[in-house]
Amino acid sequence: MSKVTEIRDPKTLQEVASHLENTVVRQHKEIARLRLENARLRGQDVSPQMELELLKEQLEAMKRSMFGTSSERRPEDSSNGDQEKGTNEKKPKSGHGPRSQPDLPIEKVVHTLALDERTCSFCGGEVEEMGEQHEESEEITVISLEYKILHHCRQKYRCSCNAQVVTAPGPAKLTPGGRYSIDFAAQVAENKYLDHLPLERQVRAMARDGLVIDSQTLWDQIEKLAQHLQPTYEALCKQAFEAGVIYADETRWQMMTKNKSCRWWTWCVATDEIATYRIFSSRSQNAAAKMLGEYGRVAMTDGYATYDALVKNGKASPNLTIAHCWAHARRKFIEAQDAYPELFQCQV
Repeated sequence: MSKVTEIRDPKTLQEVASHLENTVVRQHKEIARLRLENARLRGQDVSPQMELELLKEQLEAMKRSMFGTSSERRPEDSSNGDQEKGTNEKKPKSGHGPRSQPDLPIEKVVHTLALDERTCSFCGGEVEEMGEQHEESEEITVISLEYKILHHCRQKYRCSCNAQVVTAPGPAKLTPGGRYSIDFAAQVAENKYLDHLPLERQVRAMARDGLVIDSQTLWDQIEKLAQHLQPTYEALCKQAFEAGVIYADETRWQMMTKNKSCRWWTWCVATDEIATYRIFSSRSQNAAAKMLGEYGRVAMTDGYATYDALVKNGKASPNLTIAHCWAHARRKFIEAQDAYPELFQCQV
């Protein structure tokens, strides 16, 4: 490690100074804790000030644990800086200024003068159009959502022999004879699952646009759409489990019941191209076994003991290999920094 007196880079000096300050504060707290512990072991009277300092330290640790940032970013080593990159490029500015909108359609709107406004204010003559000369600007607008009833008239045909009558086909339906279109069902599902808009809230929004409907009808549309997409979902799951390496994880899923809520779990199996999900009522080995099935290759996990227990207890394929994520292992080193500061000194 270089001496501080030999450092010339201001940013590096700032990082070293910050690290040394944190080390001094941490050592001061450790000394106070050891003094208090030593006094108790010797049977000596403990100073109220020492008790207060220890309690403050414990409180700060709890506050960091509960309210501290969850970022795992480490200070960047600026000793090499732009010299290695060979460039002095500036970082792009962040903010809420104009942004490029390549996905939006463009509609040209031409504004013209009314006939009674085409008079020159100097000579009284009539002003004429200057060819294709325009003063241009952009404006982003919104086209209001509109609900309408499409009255489908299926034309009938018959042969001159009167032996056959043919009717033109109508639009595809999720439910034969159903009143709501596939587009309508897809919109309801998109609002609920992508934008987290409850069905009751959708009912109120639709009422403002003239459509009177209830939440049960909306749920029926989602249910029919789910049945239609079930084969696609199963095909995606099958394709995911054909990969040589999958990524498995689980997270809480709050389920609302009539009088209370209960915690379920969303289990995910993903590859570089596909992510599939299933919901189970527990985070147990049985749930993990259902999720992984007979998969017998490599499953990357976060170190949750259930995955290792599957292999140990024979509840998974004997060919299944559990690999632990390096990012989760790295977190343990970050958590250990306070206890072993000498191992985490900045390399400059």
